[in-house]
Amino acid sequence: MIDQLADGEALELLWSALANEATVGFPDPASESGASDGDGDDAGRDKLDILGLPRAPEDAPDSELMIDYAGYNAAARVLEPKVAALLTPAAFYRFRSDPLGRVPVELVYEYAVGRASLRKTRIMLAAHDTEGSGYLTEVDMERFIMQSVKDLPCLAALDPTFEVFYVCTAVRKFMFFLDPLRMGRVAIKSILLSPVLSEFFELEDQPAEAALVPDEIERSRGASGAPSGPPTNWFSLFSARRIYADYLRLDTDQNGMLSRSELAAFGSRTLTPTFLDRVFEECHTYGGEMDFKTYVDFVLAMENKSEPQALSWLFRILDISKTGALSYFELNVFFKDVLAEMAAAGYPLVRKEDVMGEIFDMVKPAHPTRITLDDLIASGVGGTVVNILTDVAGFWAYDNREMLLST
Repeated sequence: MIDQLADGEALELLWSALANEATVGFPDPASESGASDGDGDDAGRDKLDILGLPRAPEDAPDSELMIDYAGYNAAARVLEPKVAALLTPAAFYRFRSDPLGRVPVELVYEYAVGRASLRKTRIMLAAHDTEGSGYLTEVDMERFIMQSVKDLPCLAALDPTFEVFYVCTAVRKFMFFLDPLRMGRVAIKSILLSPVLSEFFELEDQPAEAALVPDEIERSRGASGAPSGPPTNWFSLFSARRIYADYLRLDTDQNGMLSRSELAAFGSRTLTPTFLDRVFEECHTYGGEMDFKTYVDFVLAMENKSEPQALSWLFRILDISKTGALSYFELNVFFKDVLAEMAAAGYPLVRKEDVMGEIFDMVKPAHPTRITLDDLIASGVGGTVVNILTDVAGFWAYDNREMLLST
């Protein structure tokens, strides 16, 4: 029954059982002198009646329905055992109660449905655990996404020829955020607790998307090359097509791969030469060129610079000496490109030493001359530091932040 709890009939039965035991309003003070000599669940029901609390009428707003522990148990008794098992004593006492010990029926209902959905998802994920280890490999995750795609109306317009790219785009987000050490597998428990899975399942509430061709996606962009419309779910069909359209736009020689010079046209075309060189040194390439999967990781890192997983990915690029820390040497190697690009564009020059000092002042590392990954994450300004060191436009925005805030 739990596996089918999302079905309309089962949901209606669960709600009806709770609503039938619900009360509304607060007691009439004149009736509070009454008492019940009974005990147990029935006594609890009688007490509510004596207190003057009416049972909820059929037309009562859902938000006004309240249920006490006795009614909660009574509702559980009329449900199928597997559904009733969701209404445990511990679950009831998770909720904050009113002075009469009642809790909102809506919260109980949402909790039960959520628990059932979690169990159903756990079963779905476990079905793809080919090794029975409690982990899913990248291939296992691909199977899970492919199966889920068939049940999501918003992906009905997914062209079979694009499916492999959609699946890759979706799987990479799971692996990027849940496997930052690149072990090639993710714990099922981590997937269940992850906001990434919640974002993916948000697609269940989205309508079918119309097919968009690359030209239409391009017209949705601003002058910087970034989407000009509102942010979209990473797993939406529009988002996946946007990423793929970008990849095709960058692949000027149309060989299906991206060279360093092609990736230089990413975004606003202001990434520094040293940063691009390091990306190709650290990332897996084929004959010195980047494939789509690596490109998706690159996009995830660039679009989520403040997240720990993205900072971990980017830190490998910045850590030229492989010491696990950034010294003035590393900062200087990257920032000299920013200065050179700004000078070539005719912008007023800044003192390199001043910027280096500002970075250390912002991060406040444990060691005064070394910035570790933990320092960057703990500082809360890791994304800003990356922008300063790797992106001319990013540094310009930082250097002119007061002017930008005032406009």
